[in-house]
Amino acid sequence: MTPVMEEPTAGAVGFGVQMDMTAVQGKIEQLKAIRKQLRWSEEVCAYHLGVTYSTLNRWERGQSKPKSRAVLSAIDRFIAKHSKSRTDAGAEAQQMGGTDERA
Repeated sequence: MTPVMEEPTAGAVGFGVQMDMTAVQGKIEQLKAIRKQLRWSEEVCAYHLGVTYSTLNRWERGQSKPKSRAVLSAIDRFIAKHSKSRTDAGAEAQQMGGTDERA
């Protein structure tokens, strides 16, 4: 009897995932903007994302795009975390009568 081979699961690491490349590029642009607002180098940001500097650098230059769901999820968490902290800081500054210098 021949063993039954399971089909690879779409979205699994190492499996070609069909995704909206425009949306992925938009996430990379958000990531880059946040990185610059935080005044982080590509090396520091890459460390926090769990990728290499060269990988992040290629994403930001448009030479490649993240492909695994795990990496895309890490990017989404990074954006959510740092977008929230920027929004909170801006609201706090407005309440105090100042402006948010990071915006």
